[in-house]
Amino acid sequence: MSAPPEGAIQSTLKSRHGPLLTTYRWLPQGSSKAAAQPLRGIAIYAHGWGSHACYDLLTTSSMDDSAYGGAHTCYRGSFVEHLNKRLGLAVLAFDCQSMGRSEGQKGLRAYFYSLEHLVDDALDVLIKGCADIRDDDLANGSRKSFEKPERVPVFLIGLSLGGGVMVRLAARLCSMKNDYIVRDVGQGRDPVRLNVFHAAHPDKNEEQHNAEKSRAETNAAPQPNGDGSSQVFEVRGLVTVSAAVTLERLKSHGINKYLSCIAPYARLCLPSWLELTQLPPNPKYAHKHREHLEDSLTFKGPQRLNTVIEILRHSQLLADDPQKAELRKITLPFLGFHAPSDRITDPKSLEVLRDGVGTRDVTVVWHCDGYHHLIQEPNNHMVRTRMKVWMKERLDDVEGMTSIQRERTERLQ
Repeated sequence: MSAPPEGAIQSTLKSRHGPLLTTYRWLPQGSSKAAAQPLRGIAIYAHGWGSHACYDLLTTSSMDDSAYGGAHTCYRGSFVEHLNKRLGLAVLAFDCQSMGRSEGQKGLRAYFYSLEHLVDDALDVLIKGCADIRDDDLANGSRKSFEKPERVPVFLIGLSLGGGVMVRLAARLCSMKNDYIVRDVGQGRDPVRLNVFHAAHPDKNEEQHNAEKSRAETNAAPQPNGDGSSQVFEVRGLVTVSAAVTLERLKSHGINKYLSCIAPYARLCLPSWLELTQLPPNPKYAHKHREHLEDSLTFKGPQRLNTVIEILRHSQLLADDPQKAELRKITLPFLGFHAPSDRITDPKSLEVLRDGVGTRDVTVVWHCDGYHHLIQEPNNHMVRTRMKVWMKERLDDVEGMTSIQRERTERLQ
């Protein structure tokens, strides 16, 4: 039996596709009642295939990332503590369906019928999480616990397959009609209003961009909530770590050579649960692979046919389209990390994102000393620090962000 996640408020959410999802939220100092400083915003995190939210976000009791440390159950020294205390962000996370503490379809683990279902789940977790944090504040009589309650920044963060999920979610949000959605959360609660911040688009001149910015600001104008106040949750940036976007290099290995050709027909003649490929271990940091193997909630088996097919389809949508139509929808500020030596996801994914997203505000970072799980491996402080600086800029100067027109490539040694 796994230990409960330290410092988290754990709850459940019924997926629109059936499974019961386990969700988490961490606020500075562990609870909304104890938070001494106003919250500056919200970050939602999506984990990788076969992992779970607490494994990715928490750390070991030893707090020494250079040696084996056991179970990932500790808040102190963790990535989630970093986001809570260094940036003042509440953190939302969930175990993807069939992983971690969440239920799965057909009783299978690490199985999903469609990757689009994971994107739906991520959006629903975000909406419910925003409402829960907001309503916690109301219940505690502290509506002003958000630093700027009328315009609350939200960041999308994802690792590995979770990075791909967040890329797809960002594309969906950025292409919303009227640049915002209003979602009813039921039980007599005020609806959640979610808006998207659009950075400058590389294919549009200044006049076009200013016209779109004015339209977005009009749509984002705060609307009254039930208690007479107003609040908008504004998605302000996309951060990916070792994102799964393209399989160009991996297609040439093993059974992938054939699956890319037969994928459209495989589901017609083979069972979707058929076990196929095993992800490679981490050869650079073997102690991290051992921690994964010994965690009671991670999945250690091979990927199933349907999972492989869905990831191939995901790659075709994002990377194989010459026009990059899906990626061009993303007009959020973008920060991406990858290690050149990664053999679990293709490092070319970072190049595809850099060249494909439809924004002028692009920063890509190559972590030369990392392998795959860059927020858990040794020297993760470099990734966390770079992420903190980037996110803080977009928390502090949202108006100045509209004039950012840059593409920056960095290397962490």
